[in-house]
Amino acid sequence: MGDAHKEYMRMYNLTTAASDVAASDDLMDVAEEASALDVLSKLSTAQVDLLFEAIDEIRHVNNFSLTDGSPQKQALQEAIKEVPKEVILENSKELIEFGILPPFLNTGGVKGVVLPESGLPSILGIRTSRRTPKPTERVILGRESAAEAENEKKRALELRQEREENIKRKKAFLENLPTTQTTLNFDNVTFETLPDYLKSLNVCAPNQLSTFANALFPPAKIEVWKKTLEQTYRKIYEHGSISAQCNNTIGLAKQPQSCYLCGFDIDSELHGLPSCEHVLPIIQAIFFLDLYRDDETITEEKMKILKLEYAWAHLACNLVKSDDSFLLTKLGEDNYPTWVFNEDKTKEVLANIANASSNIRGNITNIQQKIRSYNGGAQGWLADRSAAIQTQKMDPIVQYIAGKGAGGLVIVMGFKSCVQSSKINLKFLEILSGKEIDTTGRDKLKAIRNELKSRKAARKKVKAGGKRTSKRKRRTYKKST
Repeated sequence: MGDAHKEYMRMYNLTTAASDVAASDDLMDVAEEASALDVLSKLSTAQVDLLFEAIDEIRHVNNFSLTDGSPQKQALQEAIKEVPKEVILENSKELIEFGILPPFLNTGGVKGVVLPESGLPSILGIRTSRRTPKPTERVILGRESAAEAENEKKRALELRQEREENIKRKKAFLENLPTTQTTLNFDNVTFETLPDYLKSLNVCAPNQLSTFANALFPPAKIEVWKKTLEQTYRKIYEHGSISAQCNNTIGLAKQPQSCYLCGFDIDSELHGLPSCEHVLPIIQAIFFLDLYRDDETITEEKMKILKLEYAWAHLACNLVKSDDSFLLTKLGEDNYPTWVFNEDKTKEVLANIANASSNIRGNITNIQQKIRSYNGGAQGWLADRSAAIQTQKMDPIVQYIAGKGAGGLVIVMGFKSCVQSSKINLKFLEILSGKEIDTTGRDKLKAIRNELKSRKAARKKVKAGGKRTSKRKRRTYKKST
């Protein structure tokens, strides 16, 4: 049982490791978890269900003392004596087919009880024959899956090592940066001397990430990034998976975890897993706050800033909010900007959540039902949530921005942050420096992602068609014993 326990605990760990991949849009994370998904994708729904049952049963059995003369062994012997031979054979056959037990020898002697081929000591002292049955197709597939899983583990390790190597490359690149002009230089710039085209940019206007990127970086370099590497604008600044950003700043989602937008608890079974939300859109986060990067050492002061930027939300609420900003730019009489809470936009987003189409992913219908039954009705909910978002999330952000200094200084500091090399993706830095880009690794990861997507679709199809059969088999098994 010890070896079986280890094997199924390994499979359980693979299941846990793969749980977040389906929702992840980050290609590197998908590649790193490929080994887990590869193993699980080859299991039918029935096998996955029996896998978890096996883990529980093996944990239970491992607590028994089956040494000679032990009360547990004697009780087990007496119980097995009362089980019909055909039931033992049938149950053993099913467990072998699903890979829960190793292949058994054909039996002979007392009660016809079967024993493992591995020669584990018999708890009943029963004789066995030497003939070994031919492995079933499921056993063969199981062995092949195990071998492939080992290969996938090696590949995942290689990819992780490659990621670590990229971090080293970026550090080396930044050390040599003084001799490599890659971006605009704002070292000796004041608000008054900023080019007019930069002054005219409103960081709080909708969809400003592409506008800022095209204003700050050479168009030819953006062309390579977008068309050759097929990357998004947000990946210029956003490193790693979205969930990892929240996990490493505000911590794992709690149970239960409330949504910072609608205020209701996130039920994973009803709404899907909690969604990591950027309170400020990407370009505003870089301009005013910052984003989490796994290749940087986070100081206590930096962590306080990062916690302003992240919050957990319902997937549906996050999708409705999209890149809308709760921050508003206001110009004073001296044409210097300040930033305040955008109450109108906040209420607009909340109203959109309350009235969104039921086609939005994440069971938004359930959220809307809670809004309608809210004490004070939908209007009361909207007013309460707008006030909560302001006091809990936006007021601290507004205060932090104001603490940086006058609006003109904040603008210059924001532009400096946008072109700070340590905040930019290494691949984009290499493009800016004129380095020839090798797309081999990218093509490999794209192939992995496409393969995982097809497997995910196949698993959904199998699950939809095989779940009822699996349950019926388990009911029959339990009833017969």
